[in-house]
Amino acid sequence: MGSNARVASDVAVLRALGMTRRQSREVVVTQATVLAAVGLLLGISLGLALGRTLWRVVAESTPMQYVPPVAFWALVLIVPLALAVALLLASVPGRRAARLPVNQILRAE
Repeated sequence: MGSNARVASDVAVLRALGMTRRQSREVVVTQATVLAAVGLLLGISLGLALGRTLWRVVAESTPMQYVPPVAFWALVLIVPLALAVALLLASVPGRRAARLPVNQILRAE
């Protein structure tokens, strides 16, 4: 059984137990939001730390004064943009989860 079939089966079971179409859609949207938020948290933190460290090494190895770069607007804009993209990408699978033919999927098992 493939991964998509397993997910469809899980959603079909939850729908048979009383989950509504809206709740099915919200499960997918919530998962996308959490994954994007964790990715942003780790990516921004590690990116800032690694970027500053590498910039300091380069600045110390050349005759330059070290001034840590700050990309304030990039950091401010990346969070809502990444979350918006994650929600946009989750809209299609969310719609599919809401329209699953529960009886056909459960009958196939």
